[in-house]
Amino acid sequence: MKRILAAVTLALSASCSYAAEEPITVQGMYVWGEGVETFQPCNDPSVFWLNGDEASLQPLRQLAAEVMKKKHQPYQPIYVVLQVTEDVPQGEFAEDYDGVYRLSKVESFSAQIPKGCERQQVY
Repeated sequence: MKRILAAVTLALSASCSYAAEEPITVQGMYVWGEGVETFQPCNDPSVFWLNGDEASLQPLRQLAAEVMKKKHQPYQPIYVVLQVTEDVPQGEFAEDYDGVYRLSKVESFSAQIPKGCERQQVY
């Protein structure tokens, strides 16, 4: 009887685990470069490390690289609208930021940052 009760308890606790977090839509600046892959919301000094699969991140990295080459400066922001979920830090760089997002979907991205989406100073 105890084994059955333990099995039922284990099954119930597994089924009650937290559901996957629903993605939120965010807009702001994406920066990519040596040791950097970040997202900063418009008009907000917070900066988040961005995790994601290679296929989703590659178009953002490519545009960021083109902007850096054109401006002859590293770490140039591009404008993005993303669907993200909160994530946990993985690696030494990610722990130095305000949080970590996991990229769920790229809604849009552009080399042009629209008016009204200012990059706030990070202290």
